[in-house]
Parts: sequence; C-alpha cells; structure tokens
Amino acid sequence: MIKDDAYKILSDLIFRGFLTIDATLGDKKIIFKTVNDKEFDMICYHSGSASGEGYLRNFNTYFLAYSVFMIDGKNVIIDRNDNIEYLRKFFLSVPYKLYDRMLSEIAKIRDKTYDATKFLEGFTYTDSSRWLWKAMGNGYPCDSHVTGIPGTSLLGTNPHQDNWVYINRAIDNEEKYNQEFDMAVLIASAFNPKGAKQIRGRHDGSIQNAEDRRKKLARVGYIDTDKWSSEGWAAPVDTAEELVAELERQIAGVKDKHDVFMENYFKSMKENAELQAKQAEERLKKYREVGDTALITGSQRILTPKEAENLFKVKRQYTINVESEDKANIESQERYISKVGSKVLTGKK
Repeated sequence: MIKDDAYKILSDLIFRGFLTIDATLGDKKIIFKTVNDKEFDMICYHSGSASGEGYLRNFNTYFLAYSVFMIDGKNVIIDRNDNIEYLRKFFLSVPYKLYDRMLSEIAKIRDKTYDATKFLEGFTYTDSSRWLWKAMGNGYPCDSHVTGIPGTSLLGTNPHQDNWVYINRAIDNEEKYNQEFDMAVLIASAFNPKGAKQIRGRHDGSIQNAEDRRKKLARVGYIDTDKWSSEGWAAPVDTAEELVAELERQIAGVKDKHDVFMENYFKSMKENAELQAKQAEERLKKYREVGDTALITGSQRILTPKEAENLFKVKRQYTINVESEDKANIESQERYISKVGSKVLTGKK
C-alpha cells in the first residue's frame, strides 16, 4: 500500500469511523461498512457459544447486520439496535452464493484497515491531521458533529481513532511541557546563565531529533526497518529505528551492495599494490643482472660499443653522448653533468 492511499483510508477511518462498499441485492442498494472492535464484541455476544450448533451461521449473519450502513438511502445505524434482528433475518434469506460474496467483499475492505495501521503515526504528524485535531476541540472523532453522520456516536471508536487521539494528546502534553521548561530555564538563567544555556542546548537537541523523526514519518508514512536488500545500497539511518536496524545487520555480518562494493574495491587496491611491488622487484633484479657491466666508476668517458649494447638491453629511453675528457672543457663538462643528473657514468676502477 502506498502512502497516499493509506492516508486517504486513515482519514476516512478517523474522521468518519469506517470504510464503505456498495452492493445491490435484488432491487435494494445496500452500503456496507467496516465494523469496529466494540461492534465485533457485540456480534460475538449475539452469536452464542462458539462450540454451539449453528454458531458460524449466527456469527456471519450478525456480522452482516452490524456491517450495514444504509439501505436504499436510509441510514440504519441511527436506530440499529431496534433493527438488528430484522437485518439478521433478511440475510438468512439471502442465497448462499450471494451471502458468501458479501462476506468476501467486506473482508477486503477490512484488510485495507489493517494495512493502513502502520501509517497511522506518520499520518498523525501531518499538518492537516494536527489542524483537524485542534479544530475538533474537546470532541471525540466518533461524535456525529465531527463525522457529519447521524448515529456514529452510537458506534463507539475504532482502534485507529483511539490511537490517533492518544498520539495527539501526547504531543499536546509535550508542547505544554516545553513551554513550562522554557519558562523555568528563563528564570534559572538569571542565577546561572552558563548552566541554563547548557541545559537549554541539550533540551533543544532532543526536541530537534524528535521533530526530524516526525517530519520524516509524515513524509514517508512509516519507518520500514525491514525494507533492506543485499542488492541495494546503504540503508538510511535518519531515525533511531533505522540506526538500530543497521547496527543489528552489521553485528550479524550482513552485507549490502555498498559493503560488497567497498570490500571489492579495497581488495582490488591490495592486489594491484602487490602486483606493482612484484613488477618493481623483477625490474630491479633484471637491472642488477646487467648492472655490473653497464655501470662503471672513475672518470667520465664515452661508452664502449659493448657497454652501449648492455645499456640498451635494460630498455633505457634516452641516449648519453659525452666528449672525450681531453676535448671537453670545464663548461661542457658541467653542462653534461647537469643533463645527466644523478645518473653519472664513471669509469671502472
């Protein structure tokens, strides 16, 4: 279920009290609704003992009777207690296939209410939800003046409404506490400014963390700590739930695509470094094998043909020409020495 669909379902469940589905039985148009926990308890009471004969039939017919919202445009929940037995007998007369089809369709919309439950906290933190909570005042979401439907006050609340009220009241209490805390810190700052500043800083940090979490919940719907794949990149750790889930995966040694990529990257770097070291060692070994005949010590002079041949065997990329010591003057010698740099050829001892 995507967030937008879940928020629409939650809006209906909280501000109307139920979801609906239309059905046509002969010449009658019936609108069914989802039943809440309090209605479900009444269905069980009406159905008798679960081990008794005919319990399942009783339960299903009472379930359909409590699920009716309107028949041919008439709201039956206003005086439903007086009509329950009439509605039950009506469904007893319905052909079995049609009766079974109605139960199946009602079960589908009931499943939607279950799927939307995980989005409830995120929905409560949205601006529209908070505004409606404040606009409701001291009322309750099942009240007829809130739902705009006569009779909803008789239905009682569903679990979504109960939790929505609980979260909103908790936020109200938190806001009241923060106001009182700010006032207390203001007074304390007159006596101990430095200590008051430190306390305020810690408190503001905790408030900011809570606000960041709520904004993310309102935006994405819910924190899915199980939405992780070894084929995906690193999971987000913006909230405490996500951070704990990521730490648990790391402790267990579970790797995602990012972990595998970095592991392979460092492995390739290590292998490449080892290869470069091996190649350097081979070049040095080869250089030493021919170095005894190529390198000479003593005064500077021109290479002999044999020495030049050995020098080319080590694949030098440059050629050195030097004048005879007898002909080269001081200036030329210095010029050649500066070009040769640290690699100076000297005669053998």
